[in-house]
Amino acid sequence: MKIGIDIDDTMADTFDYLMPYIAEFFDVDIKYLKDRNISYINLPKEMKERELEFAKKYYDKVIPNTPFKPKVAEYIDKIKALGHEIIVITARNKTLYTDEYKTTIEELKNNNIHCDKLICDFDKAKVCKIEKIDLFIDDSIANCKKVNELGIETILFSSKGNLTDKTDLYRVDSWKNIYEKVKEKRSLDMILYATKQTIKELNIPMPNELSAFNNIMANKVIEDQSGDELLEWGLKLFYFDGRKCIQAVNFASKLALFLFDIKNEEIKCIANGIAIYLNELYRKDKNMLKLLEKLYADYPTCAFEKLTNKSIIASLNHNQFQYADDGYRFYEYINKNVLNSVKINKEIHY
Repeated sequence: MKIGIDIDDTMADTFDYLMPYIAEFFDVDIKYLKDRNISYINLPKEMKERELEFAKKYYDKVIPNTPFKPKVAEYIDKIKALGHEIIVITARNKTLYTDEYKTTIEELKNNNIHCDKLICDFDKAKVCKIEKIDLFIDDSIANCKKVNELGIETILFSSKGNLTDKTDLYRVDSWKNIYEKVKEKRSLDMILYATKQTIKELNIPMPNELSAFNNIMANKVIEDQSGDELLEWGLKLFYFDGRKCIQAVNFASKLALFLFDIKNEEIKCIANGIAIYLNELYRKDKNMLKLLEKLYADYPTCAFEKLTNKSIIASLNHNQFQYADDGYRFYEYINKNVLNSVKINKEIHY
């Protein structure tokens, strides 16, 4: 899973840290700022006019030493250990910094933050779309809403800048909460049965084509879980807008999910995609989420096999042609050139 994470007031305690510099620059008492909860993100009009001047004077020099929230580095390392990719996305540019990347890399290094990629860009929704982010974490309600509109799950981090704002966004107030939320999204130990065409066009390796160790692991999953229909899924390739997509149907419930724009190299992570959509479908059902969390904890791997179950093949074909209209129906779910895949997977069941 690709996780996009903001820096200021999500990882870093920027709000409080910059307050003394604001007091110094604007020649006001720091008590005045604290009493009115004023910092860099909510400057009053008379200060806002000199915001660029303030940034140019201080940011290059002081931002690298910004203190980070308790145990951020520890929890990010734990999230990476679960196999997730961390992409830091921060709204910084050369208008505010001499070299936004150099300053930010130094800041992350000083706080032992290990990420896979750093992107400095004010349009975080655009970045999330390009990078195919699965989960986005920010303290900005506006940013989270824009990313949410793309069908991407978000977590709003509570900060002094948003604490009194009402929102329906999922909100947390610690990195422990974030880690626990991410842990829910571990893939299942399932058998994924793919059609012949799907295996061929996505280059899915069968157990006998794997290395000796992985062959043993895959065969053990198949041996242990074969017949447990809750852990068995059928996969069928289809094309939408010229892109490879996957329909997945559960053997036990016949629940169907559509996953879009699948690259050959991403097929090994398809179980994560299924887990993400299951969590999204049942996010208001606390009992179901607890069951899913237990399932993910107990069954952490998956294996591929050829699909021969005629009932599941029939279900896949029915969904593709009767519900999806061979993909054409999904054009109804495009808004501003963005496909809302979350909405598709919710509405197929309601």
